Amino acid sequence: MIVFFYGAVYSFYRFISTRSKGREILKTIIARSLEELYTIGAIILLRAALNYVIHWEIKQETLEKEIKM
Repeated sequence: MIVFFYGAVYSFYRFISTRSKGREILKTIIARSLEELYTIGAIILLRAALNYVIHWEIKQETLEKEIKM
């Protein structure tokens, strides 16, 4: 899970840093205090959890379709 999280953050950073507008966004994301860091961390964790749930639901739906066939 840690490798997945690291890969997601690294890919997001690379994606944003290659675009000029992305650099501006990245500058606003930089945490200026520990409270902002916690907020950003919580957002990242929620998005990762949401992606995991969506992936799991798609997988379950695919398995159900295969069983019905």
